This record gives sequence, structure tokens and C-alpha cells, in this order.
Amino acid sequence: MNMPASRRRAAPVLRAARACLLGLALVGCQGAGDKTPLADAGPRVRRTTVNAKLEHAAIDTTSSRGKVVEAVGPAPEDAQLSFIDNRLARASAGATEIVALRVWRCGASCTCPPPCVQAVVSGAPPRWLDVVTASGDPLSTDALGDGASAEVTGQFTGRQRVASAAAESGGDAGAVVVPELRLVGMPAVLGVGPAPALEGAQAKVVLEGAEARKVVTKVKDERPYLVVAGAFPLADSGSDEAAGKLFQKLGQLGVADAERHDSRAFGDLACCFDLVLAGRFADPKAAAARQRMLVARGLKAAYVKRGF
Repeated sequence: MNMPASRRRAAPVLRAARACLLGLALVGCQGAGDKTPLADAGPRVRRTTVNAKLEHAAIDTTSSRGKVVEAVGPAPEDAQLSFIDNRLARASAGATEIVALRVWRCGASCTCPPPCVQAVVSGAPPRWLDVVTASGDPLSTDALGDGASAEVTGQFTGRQRVASAAAESGGDAGAVVVPELRLVGMPAVLGVGPAPALEGAQAKVVLEGAEARKVVTKVKDERPYLVVAGAFPLADSGSDEAAGKLFQKLGQLGVADAERHDSRAFGDLACCFDLVLAGRFADPKAAAARQRMLVARGLKAAYVKRGF
């Protein structure tokens, strides 16, 4: 179709006018001879001024630097309360702690609320406890028999129950508040006797906060016999470095199957140690042979222990 010359001459002007109107609606219009690109040729962004200190604080936080932020701070220690009552107060406030303490299981002739396990803390009156395993089951007499004293590690969950104590020597039966202690690992039995072993009985917090809450995957395979080259308390600031040096030394001694574990990975071991193993074995004789080799090469503290 032929277009009149006057319309052909006007078409570029009309197209430019329409483009300019569209450009005004978006980013503004340039003159025909101005070839400099627009500095902000794009959608308008609303800018707000932020206080520099607040902007920095939003970026530089403990969590952004990989630190663990406690959701709930621990309850303060009360000098008027016993060790166990302070633990219960902390548990109620949301704190997580793993403690080590001495316990004793009373025999059939005792007057006690079942399961008749008593906390033995120097300088404090004895307390009856509900001692349960990591899965929440009552502690069996196979693990802690009648009259046995043992060192245990565990967490006071904050749960308590009111138990009825049997009448003693013709007296009235009384009500006893029994707190729950959930074990981490199995008891280390010290001996058996008609009374608790008091010498050296201490109670202390061995882990707290994020380290105490950490979930450690259990090791369970066909190699339960561990050759322990060293065990370092996790709560000690230098344990990681010390365990690392021992691990390197095992490599220098030619132990290619050395391992490092949190001791909570093994159900039959005590809690809260950075464990350096010079091998794990299915055969106890093979484990004993490895232990003798280490002793001969200077690691006289090495020993064999069944982990599960």
C-alpha cells in the first residue's frame, strides 16, 4: 500500500513522540542529540537511610560468626541450695547440664522409695533419685545391683515425683520428692557394701549448654573392643589440642586405623570425653595385642575397653 509523502515524512516524528511519552512514564525522556545513557535506567528503587550502627549489628552477630546463642540463660546458682536443688532450678529455667556424681543402691532391707537409688554428695544430705537410662527405662539391677556404689553421668530433667516411703522402725510413712536423673552412658561400679562409698564422692557439672545438648550418633557394629590411647575431658579448654596431638602420634607409630570419638558414641563408656582410639576390634585378643604394641612403643597408658 502506497503512503502519501507527507505522511511518510511525519511517521518518524510520531513514532518519536510516542516513544518519548512512554519513556516519561518509565525513566524520563532524552533529547534526540543526547547519546549519554541514563544513569538509573531501570525501575525506581525506594531507598531508606539506616543507622550505620544498627546496620552493622544486624550483620555482625554471634550466630553469623558461628557461635551458639543460648535461647535461655541458665538460672543463677543459689548458695543456699544444695547441688541437686541448683541443678533442678537450672533445668526448670531451660538450661541443659550433664553432671557427674556418686550414687548407691540400697538393698531389700532398706526403707526407701523404689528404685532405691541414692545420690551421695559430700557435705549434703542424701537424696533418693529416679535414675533412668538414656531411653527413659528404669535402671536395672544388672547395671547397678543392691548395695553397689557407682559413679554416673547424667542430666537432671527437671521432672520430679512424690513417692511414699515405707514406715521405718514403726514410724509413720512419709512422702518423698524424687527427682529424675537421665543417664548418659552406664554406671561405673566402684564396689558393693552395706553403706555407700563416701571417700572421694563429689558432684560436678561436666558439660553445659550447646555441648551438653549435642546429639551424638551411637557406634554399633561388629567391633566392640576399643584400644583407648587417651581420653580427655570435653569441658577442658585444651582437650581438643591434646587429643589432636595424640592422634597424630598414633599415625607416626604406624597405627593407620586410629579414630577420634565423643565418648557418648559408645553406650558402655563414661560420658563427656574426647576419645582417641588406636583401633577397634571384633576379637578381644587382637585388641590386647594392639595394646601391648602401644605399651612397647611408649604409650603405657593405653588400655582395652568394651564400648558396647
